[in-house]
Amino acid sequence: MNTMRLAVIIALVIISSCSAVALDLSGTWESTYDLGAVTEVMTAEIQQDGDTLLGSYTVVPSEGDEYYGILHGTIDGDSIEAYYVVVVEAGGKIIPAAVTLTRSQIVDEDNLEGTFTVIGGEMDGVSGPFEARRIR
Repeated sequence: MNTMRLAVIIALVIISSCSAVALDLSGTWESTYDLGAVTEVMTAEIQQDGDTLLGSYTVVPSEGDEYYGILHGTIDGDSIEAYYVVVVEAGGKIIPAAVTLTRSQIVDEDNLEGTFTVIGGEMDGVSGPFEARRIR
């Protein structure tokens, strides 16, 4: 009987330790966004601390100047919610904008997918699917 109890306890410890190990999304990620007339390739450097994501990114559009900004977000299980903040200069004016990643899912340790939405700026309200892959 003691052997059976010990086996059950060991099994519970193994199961609970496996579920407590979270995937670390720290690294360099690349994603492409179709914004209608313009396609943008984003490279993001992400650091994960617990369930919090912090980092910076650079965007190279198919037309226009490269720009960059900061990002922050959270992870809950295999779901991600992230916000990319940018200040773009256009025509001599500073235009603040943000991109949110909603309904984003961890596909596996090197791939994410979901929906992006632009908030503010000239592309306010533009939305669509995205896929991101870890490149380092």
